[in-house]
Amino acid sequence: MNKMITHTELCIATAKRFIKKVALYEYKSLASAEEPDVLVFGDGYTTLYEIKTSIADFNKDCKKDARKKYRVQYWAYHIPLKETYSKGTPKYSTLLKLDKGHVEIVYIEKEHLGNKRYYVCPWGLIPIEKVPEGWGLYYYKNGKFFMKIPSSKFRSNLRAENDLITHAFRRYASGDSTGIMIKTYALREGTL
Repeated sequence: MNKMITHTELCIATAKRFIKKVALYEYKSLASAEEPDVLVFGDGYTTLYEIKTSIADFNKDCKKDARKKYRVQYWAYHIPLKETYSKGTPKYSTLLKLDKGHVEIVYIEKEHLGNKRYYVCPWGLIPIEKVPEGWGLYYYKNGKFFMKIPSSKFRSNLRAENDLITHAFRRYASGDSTGIMIKTYALREGTL
């Protein structure tokens, strides 16, 4: 019988697998409102991994504004009910009538963590067709990761990422490495 992996176990496995330089996992900080499941810092870019171990959690996550690229916007036109003139200048009544409008799709992608963004879940949990536009998807099975959809590139929130990494290094320097993985240099003898 296969044991179900917990959220924390999948976060740690993801951080270990994809770490470049620094990985924050299940990171809680008062320095930022952002609490990434896994955020990996690489060479000039970041990758966010949203870990999902239940379909209910995935469905709830998809409703966040940071997951949406577009919004339907309804634009309405107002027509004055009464037009009067004051010394040759048109003056409109404050009473307005709603006239016809139109629907428009508006690009609203908000800056969020990660230049690349992936969902990571146990094998088959998230249907491929349900993944938000631009997001990637990894399935996890028997200790291995399988990319199902590659991520597009996103604008990341550099301020939030800088706040998180600064807080993490301060915490790490104080002796608390909770939620922090750092890939250290392997120095060869005689290189210093």
